[in-house]
Amino acid sequence: MKSFRFHPEAESEMIDAAAWYEAQQAIVANALQLKPSERMRLINVIYGSVERPDATIDELWYEEAERRLAAYKAGTVKGTPAEKVLGERLSRRMRTLS
Repeated sequence: MKSFRFHPEAESEMIDAAAWYEAQQAIVANALQLKPSERMRLINVIYGSVERPDATIDELWYEEAERRLAAYKAGTVKGTPAEKVLGERLSRRMRTLS
């Protein structure tokens, strides 16, 4: 059976694939018991541990968002209804959350 390390620096902490699968299932089950806002925080923490922020990219996206908003406000571009972009079902879900 294949073995996996829990942590890259912990060469000696090997577990088998079945134990690793069970550990993952327990983590998921516990995460699903959290409130939606707590799950979103957990997602952000996990994603942040994988995807490192890049200030240059963040600034480019901010500038693009500002440019698009200014164009919308100036009337040079038209908006697209959320129902068309996201689909009616997702749009209904978004309205219930606000």
